[in-house]
Amino acid sequence: ASESSLRVEVAATGSIGAEFERAIMADVPLLPGVVLIMALFTAAVFARRNSVQSRSLVGVAAVVSVVLSIASGFGLLFLCAVPFTSLTQLVPFVLFGVGLDDAFIIMGSYVRTDPTKDPVDRIADTVQDIGMSITLTTLTSAIAFALGCISSVPAVLWICLYALPAILFVFLYQLTFFVACIIL
Repeated sequence: ASESSLRVEVAATGSIGAEFERAIMADVPLLPGVVLIMALFTAAVFARRNSVQSRSLVGVAAVVSVVLSIASGFGLLFLCAVPFTSLTQLVPFVLFGVGLDDAFIIMGSYVRTDPTKDPVDRIADTVQDIGMSITLTTLTSAIAFALGCISSVPAVLWICLYALPAILFVFLYQLTFFVACIIL
């Protein structure tokens, strides 16, 4: 009279897709947490003991520039009526990695410039120093996602369609909005 722990599951055509979507939708609430954690992390990295020289708000601006690029990229594709699938919700996680990496590179180069120079000249030196590397990394990421757009797998196609313009917007916002925040 022992009770069996057998479990019966039925596999249907839509089972895998439904289960996959359920798992991804369960991760959606993580995105605000990611934004908050990354904002705190970048603020801590850019912080200094001297409150006058601290750049914590610049760290928050780096996160804001990534959020702006996500909104711009997704908004552009919403206007073009590109389907928004559950898998495209993974794109922001990739964009935070790419966008904040660029921000750390820009800020690191800026900090290494001569602090006695005018901030505008320091930014010019910074962009000259790291402009090519950030441009090439953005270009390689964009090409990778563009090549993914020719995939016959719909999930890969939709992720790449959403990631491609967002990657380009990250580059644009890093070199405009974020650099302007450094100057301020």
